[in-house]
Amino acid sequence: MGEYDTAFDSLRHINEFMTLQGYYDLQVEYYLDLVKVYDEIGDKSNWKYTASLTSLGNAYHSLGQYQQAIQYHQQSLAIDIETGDRNGEATSYIGLGSAYLSLGQYQQAIQYHQQSLAIFTEIGDLAEGEIRKAARNGEATSYIGLGSAYLSLGQYQQAIQYYQQSLAIFTEIGDLAEGEIRKAARKGEANSYGNLGSAYYSLGQYQQAIQYYQSALQLFQQLGNPHNVIICLDNLGETYRVLKQYPQAIECYQAILEIKRNLQDKEGEARTLIILGGIYQQSGKIKEGFALSYQGNQILQELGLPLSEMPYPQWLKSCIQFAQQGKLQLILCFVVGVVAFPFALVGFIVLLLWRWVRSKVR
Repeated sequence: MGEYDTAFDSLRHINEFMTLQGYYDLQVEYYLDLVKVYDEIGDKSNWKYTASLTSLGNAYHSLGQYQQAIQYHQQSLAIDIETGDRNGEATSYIGLGSAYLSLGQYQQAIQYHQQSLAIFTEIGDLAEGEIRKAARNGEATSYIGLGSAYLSLGQYQQAIQYYQQSLAIFTEIGDLAEGEIRKAARKGEANSYGNLGSAYYSLGQYQQAIQYYQSALQLFQQLGNPHNVIICLDNLGETYRVLKQYPQAIECYQAILEIKRNLQDKEGEARTLIILGGIYQQSGKIKEGFALSYQGNQILQELGLPLSEMPYPQWLKSCIQFAQQGKLQLILCFVVGVVAFPFALVGFIVLLLWRWVRSKVR
């Protein structure tokens, strides 16, 4: 109908919902249409054009297509600089920093996040009211990006420092702001807690990690964000497993399993069942663990996933791929399997007995 700005507003209204549900392909499709239209109009002064470019870059990032994400963030950045949109410029730097972080180019990511931080700090120092709160929100987001880069570099104390700075700002904004800014601040606060948990986990300070993961979980549950709730529960479950606190770990993954089933995510359900099976086996409940793992593998086979997506050890995947090359390779694998089977069976039985004895002694 030619009402492009109205189309943008409608899409913006459901953008968060599509992100939470993982509809990244649809985001790419819709924002790409808008970008093409705005390109034809040639109105670079319209902030909705650069916002569409940024959202398109974010969608490609979520799909793991980082070079495409960089391309659109760079387009947005160039226009923001040309039009003097400092807020848009800082937002583009954050998008670029996140993309380079995902590519493992940490120094480049740090550079972009530092640039975004400098701009947001400048805006926040000069502005008032809602504009200042929004700038402070961007400042805290930049701190999270810097923390994640340093975490990836193994500089955990530096990462913790940045995460704590982001947490302080998000908490302050969440206590003062209202509406969308407050909601964004609460989400940022939860992300800061979760990232602090990951940093302390990397340091081997598991009890501290658990406290931060639990704080993040509580906030994400209040926000109604199932994707991030799953991430928090997974982090908690893995930490409890490292500590050999198996009942708590099982409780976390059972909660994930319930969410996956509610979302009708069959693949996620299957992989969670397999993880649960492994934890039950580690705790000495061999029979229950085997049943859960078998159930998960059955679902994956029914889904018809490619071999690369199956939760098999890499050596087993390599053997299957080798056997699929021809009759000679299949016969060779069969002969090796016949010879190796008795040894593997004895080893498996010994492992089961050891876990059973260890659980009884404990």
